Amino acid sequence: MEPADIVKNAFAMPLTSPSFARGPYRYTNREYLVITYRTDRAAIEQNFHDIKEVHGAGKQQLRNYWANIAAYHLTMWLHTLIELWAWKKPRRELSDRSASPWDDPTRRPSHADRRNALRRQCLKNEFQHAEAAGTIPRKIHHLWQRLLKLVA
Repeated sequence: MEPADIVKNAFAMPLTSPSFARGPYRYTNREYLVITYRTDRAAIEQNFHDIKEVHGAGKQQLRNYWANIAAYHLTMWLHTLIELWAWKKPRRELSDRSASPWDDPTRRPSHADRRNALRRQCLKNEFQHAEAAGTIPRKIHHLWQRLLKLVA
């Protein structure tokens, strides 16, 4: 599903299970209208869990009240930007489950998997810039590859 499809088809929320039918509507002789909103509670709880556990939102202890609010907002932005970066990435690029054979390889990548994939990408970019600047011995190259697997 593309973002343009969401904009085109988003007449009610949640998108995959709308609360009410597509219009047009006629409201005659009604004093008020009540529209209910349904959500997937499990999805909201999982998203909040990722923000708290993966990024540590709410664990910052700053002296100023507004600094705490700013830190929380930065954490939320970080979460959003990682999700945006991983939007069109294939699953195999986001999570490598070869090191854990007990894990289900078809499992959806978690936010931590997405964050680690972004870390790997950033480290690879840095290493490629270092390689472009000069020659790096083969031993250092192999050590870098092993480090890359350990870090992210």
